[in-house]
Amino acid sequence: MLLGPSLRRCLVLGYGAIGEQVASYLTRQFGVARNDVYVQDNNPERNTVAARRGFVIWDRADPTLRFDLVVGCSGQASFGIGDIVFLEDGALLASASSGLPIASLRWPSASRM
Repeated sequence: MLLGPSLRRCLVLGYGAIGEQVASYLTRQFGVARNDVYVQDNNPERNTVAARRGFVIWDRADPTLRFDLVVGCSGQASFGIGDIVFLEDGALLASASSGLPIASLRWPSASRM
């Protein structure tokens, strides 16, 4: 299985209707503990709702956090090339919105490194 037991820490960007469902799905279907699901929304009220439901609000200023899965649910580009520092090796980036993807990234191929 691609996901499941290998997921330790996840980030959901956007906690509207879609982000709320994604965060809950991660806990119910993949067994990720709520304190390992981080959420960030530009609307402080949505962050408050997420925190009340047991999710951790992501602080981008904390460089020690690294994620196995990042799901963009904001409808806007919300994770840029500089945010690679927050990714575990082999991390997955996904878009679950009907808007723009997390970011338009072109990763260097191994032959260029």
